Amino acid sequence: MKMWIGLAVIVSVWISADSQNLPNGDEILAKIEERTAGIQDFEVTVEADINVERVRIPRTSATMYFKKPDKVHFSSTSITLLPRDGMALSASLFRQRYNAALLGEEDIEGKKVLKLQLSAKDPGIRLRELILWVDQAMWTITRMQTVPYEGRTLTVDFVYALVAGKHLLPASMKATFGLLGEQPAKAKQNIAPDASIPMEAMQPQIPRSGTVTITYSDYKINIGLPDEMFGKSEER
Repeated sequence: MKMWIGLAVIVSVWISADSQNLPNGDEILAKIEERTAGIQDFEVTVEADINVERVRIPRTSATMYFKKPDKVHFSSTSITLLPRDGMALSASLFRQRYNAALLGEEDIEGKKVLKLQLSAKDPGIRLRELILWVDQAMWTITRMQTVPYEGRTLTVDFVYALVAGKHLLPASMKATFGLLGEQPAKAKQNIAPDASIPMEAMQPQIPRSGTVTITYSDYKINIGLPDEMFGKSEER
């Protein structure tokens, strides 16, 4: 019995020490932000395969323009159904708008990642809660999940590639829409109401199920994109 008690104490101390070595939520976002510190703006070609409920769109392409901290513009309106919150991740925006709490470590496809819960600082922020999974070897966001509306989940998985020999940027992303089941009350609270959009008009815009797969190519980094090319509505 004493041997088992001693072993339990050792394991408990080891787990506690290991947990203390993990960075906190804000430190993790700071490390992600540091990874992209040298990027002020970029232009990239995106190709999309959209296969979601009630929507069938042939493979389409566009040019996406991004400028820190939160400006996104597309050259084609056919791409407007894409999940804009996942197209160009901004750790500085996350730090500005959300409180981050470390939930622990998990394995995704054999890779150890850190799981973060982001809670909006301002109740007027459109997405009130997000979950991020962060690769602590590369300090990149490998997965993002939220509950947009009425129990409908949005999970976005990312694959990265080295651009210009020094920048890790998305090479592809896959957005999967699904259902949480019997959790509509909680889900409705996750998105801040927009008085300018009637509730009946919001529902058809959010698919219940399906996938959107995006590939990125031909990045052009720090080309000095002017603010004038981004409309006010294109700020996230």
